[in-house]
Amino acid sequence: STESAAIKDSMIGIAARAFCDCNVLTTLTIPDNVKYIGIEAFGDCSSLTSINIPKGLTIINSRTFSGCSNLESITVPDGVTRIERNAFDGCKSLTNVIIADSVTRIGSGAFSECPIENAVIPANAATAICGSSLKTVVITSGTSLVNTAFSYCRNLESVTLPDSITSIGYHAFGDCY
Repeated sequence: STESAAIKDSMIGIAARAFCDCNVLTTLTIPDNVKYIGIEAFGDCSSLTSINIPKGLTIINSRTFSGCSNLESITVPDGVTRIERNAFDGCKSLTNVIIADSVTRIGSGAFSECPIENAVIPANAATAICGSSLKTVVITSGTSLVNTAFSYCRNLESVTLPDSITSIGYHAFGDCY
């Protein structure tokens, strides 16, 4: 049984479903030169608590980390431009998220069933991470918050906006109490 794994520095890609259902894996170290991680590569690794997302990656594919129910925090590094649909779906312990400003697209359900409490994100990620557990959010970049960005985030206690935000959309903080 493998509880921790370190991918070799010479590796540049990880195939789809490569570690899928590896329930004993708790920590994983991926070198920054990895440029591709396939769909569901780490799907349902239910014991995984820690993973580094490599700086060489530009896209986090669909369901790459879905079902990693013990994953507690993630940092999406600068250079990643897209987080595809359901990428972190069902990460039921994911409470802390940092998303780099380079991310311009987040697919539907990317963070569904994730009880995110603390987030450091660009403005365009607001609707993707909003949920009933969200307490603290720091917006790092962007010029506007879209309509309903944080609607129904009923545990929201603190929001920090950058000076670059010049407009806040309709009902952006509606029903936050």
